[in-house]
Amino acid sequence: MSIAVEIKPVISEKAAERLNDNQYTFIVDDSINKIEIRKYIEGKFNVEVESVNVLNRKGKKRRRGKIVGMTKSTKRAVVTIKKGQEIEPVKGMF
Repeated sequence: MSIAVEIKPVISEKAAERLNDNQYTFIVDDSINKIEIRKYIEGKFNVEVESVNVLNRKGKKRRRGKIVGMTKSTKRAVVTIKKGQEIEPVKGMF
């Protein structure tokens, strides 16, 4: 785990439904790739990762009167782990 990685779990209804399929959703740093995400999850939580899917979510346009701005763009990783294993700290949030 020599890479500096910022990973936060996503708390939403869709993420909660995916827990039944052993899929965990995380917000990750824009600069890391699937391989680095896999190594970090396996090292930190001591689980075996089957697959990592990555989504780049574009920020939305927001207005406050005349001022137009954007919300932050995010990168999300949906990590599927082997059956029978779980990530306790994340599962405890739901």
